[in-house]
Amino acid sequence: MGNVTDHFFTESWRVLRIMAEFVEGIDTLAHLPPAVSIFGSARTKPGAEWYDAAERLAALIAKRGVGVITGGGPGIMEAANKGAFEAGGTSIGLNIQLPHEQAPNPYQTHELTFDYFFVRKVMFVRHSMGFVNFPGGFGTMDEFFESLTLIQTNKIDPFPVALVGKSFWGDMLTWMQRSMRDEHQTISPEDLDLFLVTDDLEEAAEHVCAGIEARVDRARAAPTTAEGTRHGVDPRKPYMPTPDGPAICTRSPTSCGPASAPSAPSSATPPRAGPHTSPGSRSRARCAVPRCRATPRCPRRCDSSARAPR
Repeated sequence: MGNVTDHFFTESWRVLRIMAEFVEGIDTLAHLPPAVSIFGSARTKPGAEWYDAAERLAALIAKRGVGVITGGGPGIMEAANKGAFEAGGTSIGLNIQLPHEQAPNPYQTHELTFDYFFVRKVMFVRHSMGFVNFPGGFGTMDEFFESLTLIQTNKIDPFPVALVGKSFWGDMLTWMQRSMRDEHQTISPEDLDLFLVTDDLEEAAEHVCAGIEARVDRARAAPTTAEGTRHGVDPRKPYMPTPDGPAICTRSPTSCGPASAPSAPSSATPPRAGPHTSPGSRSRARCAVPRCRATPRCPRRCDSSARAPR
């Protein structure tokens, strides 16, 4: 019994350590200028092609008044921090304690150290206005695909993503086109427009820095979750309001009728309660689409005439 008690006691303190990392990270980054995150292999040696390229790109970004965020370690991370540091810019390192590979580089104007990977990942997404990915390993791929997932699902305000090095990324791009898009259709054709693949450092810098002030303004104005992402759709609520358009119906497209099917119910006859409304939710709108069985998460946009207040 004592071991069980000790376990829960330890886990409770772990939650407080996690909270402390969030508080320190958010408080530190909140006072820094907008920044772009640069990812890449920790195993790239000084003097290598991609090391020099990352250093030059970070300098280009810093000279535009934009900060640079890296994982704070060696390789591409060191090169990017060095380029920003020597250009007189803000050079941020989000370090992680690892058994191997990770040693903080000396080119950081602001340094944070994390015990938990997921807290560190939140800091990258929360404060970054763009991502640049150089050739790297699993960690680089993780950051790249996470950014695409958040943008694709509209959980964050879309920001630019650049992949530097066509010779490295080319085969993966071909696989995404042939397998994911064409053969299995697990992504949409427009999903491949979410990122830029280039060898031109000026093009990459311009891509991630263009319109950064507008993105900052939108990020400040939009309500977000604690991790800096957008609020999602509650599956118990039929509609999610949108700022500049009709509500989004959260019902399954397979269970709803075609977009032209809905028609506004007569104002003389109050609509009956149905599966789209919850008990006690007197002001919630309900879907008037025939045959809709209230399956959650329908991406189809309903015209305002297709719904009536209960």
